[in-house]
Amino acid sequence: MTGRPMSRGADPPSVIVAGHICLDIIPGLPSGPHRRASRPGSLDPLGPITLSVGGCVGNTGIALHRLGLRSTLVARVGDDRLGSVLSGLVREAVPGEAARLVVAAGEPTSYSLITNLPGRDRAIQHFPGVNDTFRSDDVPDELLSGGAALLHVGYPPLMAAMVANEGRELRRLLARAHDHGLMTSLDMANANLDPGQSPVRWRALLEGVLPEVDVFMPSLAEASHLLRRRVHRDERGAPTLASVARLADEMIGLGVAIAGIKLGEHGLYVRTASPAPPTAGPNGLSSVWADRELYSSVFETAVVGTTGAGDTTIAGFLFGLLMGMSPSETVTAACAVGGSSTEAADGTSSVPSWPEIERRLRRGWRRAVATPGPGWSPAREPGLWHGPRDTVGAG
Repeated sequence: MTGRPMSRGADPPSVIVAGHICLDIIPGLPSGPHRRASRPGSLDPLGPITLSVGGCVGNTGIALHRLGLRSTLVARVGDDRLGSVLSGLVREAVPGEAARLVVAAGEPTSYSLITNLPGRDRAIQHFPGVNDTFRSDDVPDELLSGGAALLHVGYPPLMAAMVANEGRELRRLLARAHDHGLMTSLDMANANLDPGQSPVRWRALLEGVLPEVDVFMPSLAEASHLLRRRVHRDERGAPTLASVARLADEMIGLGVAIAGIKLGEHGLYVRTASPAPPTAGPNGLSSVWADRELYSSVFETAVVGTTGAGDTTIAGFLFGLLMGMSPSETVTAACAVGGSSTEAADGTSSVPSWPEIERRLRRGWRRAVATPGPGWSPAREPGLWHGPRDTVGAG
């Protein structure tokens, strides 16, 4: 993989990652014959606990920093003890000036209890806390006008104020970023957890918000729930890419330039708009991003935990995008970074620098075998495929 080379001494692109943050509390679970289901009144053994920065701001923001970009993390924490622990972990992970944490007096810090089950996806119990009061003004104009290339916003379904009134605050934040010349990116969270007292009208929210979004990369479950569309699966239980493509087409029809759908253990699907997507900012996309349809299976790893894998997949994608990689290289980067994150219990501690990812790819890091279906053709790299509507160019 090549990407856009940086001249000696040149600053890497700068990204603002704003929105949801929490303290991830991950107990070590026993394996083998010592593992058993908990029973009322029992005392069950556990291993050492892991405390880490979670949520979109933690996982995506820290991963981008570890890859080599300049990421500024903007979020709210409470003035309680958990807030002190979370703030300390953030400042250990990124330079002090990169942590823009608003300490909200009298509000509780958000946390997640995460169980990494052997051979299965993680299970999460979550308290949104102070994230519910995050608003557009928590990202000041002086930060948006400070030379960043992109604003990434994460987890509005777990931020009550951002999705109230059909996403008025969310749309306002993204529109302000566009006004300042930034590209915009949006990530969701489990949309079944409607915040506040009344359900969110997700379709109406998307119709108002997505015209201000350049890159939209929900998970398959999120996309299906938000758009109220069924996903068909094959005999192995994998989603059919034809039904995934219909979701992506609908996102593009609502205004996004790049629609990515994270398929978990089944990989990553990406579809782009036609003609060349009209993204904002000085790093606007070139014509090689028009009319692309790509799919990658996951890279093979020794999975310790899947916490943050989707968020770090987005980090890899944004890294490739901003570093001038081709669409195929960018999809590969996304899956490689997401794969690396699964090799630790938390979301980011096993994400290396980009040169280390490149070395692993050059050594022949293998992707899982996949059969995307009719109309898909293999790319030069095993595990990467061109879709039936892909305009294959330099990427």
